[in-house]
Amino acid sequence: MKQKNKSSQIFPNADGSLPDGGRIAFDRFKQLMKDTAISRSIKQRTDRFALKTGRRPRILFMGTIAKTGDHVDRLVPTAFSQWGFDVDIHSIDQPHAQTARAAVENDVHAVIYPFDCSEIAPAAIARIVNTVAVASGKEILSVAWKHTAAGREDSNQGIEFDEVLSIDRDIVSGLSRLLDAFQARKQLDLDLKRCLEGVIAGNRTVIAKAITLIESDRPDHQQVADQLIGYLLPLSGNAMRIAISGVPGAGKSSFIESLGMLLATTGHRVAVLAVDPSSPKTQGSVLGDKTRMKQLSGHPSAFIRPTASGGNLGGIAQKTRESTLLLDAAGFDVVLVETVGVGQSEISVASMVDFFLMLLIAGAGDELQGIKRGILEVSDAVVINKADGDNFQRAREAQKAYESALSIVKPDSPLWKVPVLTCSSLSTRGVAGIWEIISEFRSKMNASGELDKKRRRQSLDWMWARVEEGLKKRFYQRTDIKPRIAELTGAVRKGSISPTEAALELLDLNHMPARNRR
Repeated sequence: MKQKNKSSQIFPNADGSLPDGGRIAFDRFKQLMKDTAISRSIKQRTDRFALKTGRRPRILFMGTIAKTGDHVDRLVPTAFSQWGFDVDIHSIDQPHAQTARAAVENDVHAVIYPFDCSEIAPAAIARIVNTVAVASGKEILSVAWKHTAAGREDSNQGIEFDEVLSIDRDIVSGLSRLLDAFQARKQLDLDLKRCLEGVIAGNRTVIAKAITLIESDRPDHQQVADQLIGYLLPLSGNAMRIAISGVPGAGKSSFIESLGMLLATTGHRVAVLAVDPSSPKTQGSVLGDKTRMKQLSGHPSAFIRPTASGGNLGGIAQKTRESTLLLDAAGFDVVLVETVGVGQSEISVASMVDFFLMLLIAGAGDELQGIKRGILEVSDAVVINKADGDNFQRAREAQKAYESALSIVKPDSPLWKVPVLTCSSLSTRGVAGIWEIISEFRSKMNASGELDKKRRRQSLDWMWARVEEGLKKRFYQRTDIKPRIAELTGAVRKGSISPTEAALELLDLNHMPARNRR
């Protein structure tokens, strides 16, 4: 293997410092990210792509994110999300088959390899490129990311990349070519019969594409997705649907890894929908939950799909309910929904799952949540995570505090007293006991008929959610209202009309038939 010149590396030295070439690359890339003209140009291009295809461009970035120190691998996912991409992060040291599986299950457009400064041999990268190409039927593109400027590293070591990107101003034209290639190569298969058969058969590739279809904004995609859900609805209802919510840092991903592995190794088929926040400014996102579930993501009985929230409130994505139903119908008997993790507002997910688990940690001010209404009122169990080492005693104290607080909260069902448990995702201590509690809950709710009643109420919630979504879309799509929206927006901005007056006028226009307007 050809030895690389140390000056071209960007990875930190043993003492955490960067080699000279790495610092140059790092500084160059920071300047590129700060260039407003470049960012605006790329963002406009990704917005056009999203409008035409119904989804944002999605990439799987192969990196060494876990390393310490400042280096370009930390900046690349941030930059792409800033430019309007959805970015899945994957560790470059994972097995080739697992990388290919992640690319297929996440339904990405391309896998990006940090080529000219990689710590692994080009031959190994070539094997990953080939494995992904075979697994995806050559639908997923391979992209070499070169941290040196264009022309500094001309050799691809014999690897046939579909595109080569580098840190310079040519990044705009390079990404434009890449987006054109995405549109030309990766198209959604709208064959309803094939999609339905593939989901029922548990075909991972078809399931991944079906979720993409469900999440698409295009009207023709939505029409097929609605038909698909209609056919799958009678086949669903067998899975235990569980929401895992909690503040950032509570260890939701690690907990799901521990619980999921327990279930997968004892005969269950486990699906995970992991929702990450989208940027309110760029609509891009960094999807890193799967990286923290290394064991589970490689298990043959598990399916993990990270999803961007798309600006949707309540800690979930807009079509999480439909995706949950699809995975249920595909034969997964446990579906875990990991919410964004924003605290008290995450009660929307409670209207689409059977069991709501609130994950908390001790010593971070979370005990105050025990006396608040909202999210704890819809919780079916409260779990204090990270109950290990020096934190074990604090976790036990927090457990008692929550038990006291919940004693004055009226339970949702007279048959169920919300338990407060402790666990350690790291050592898996207490995780098996949590599954026993979930199983006990399901058994009691099934026997009493309350689970069936709950799901019927959720069906009504689903109906009204779709009504509200449809009304909002139709309002903004009415060509006779659009001009007045622009006029009133300007008037409110100038202060010549109050926001309330403007809103009432728009609502009146919406109720007035177009032929009666002047």
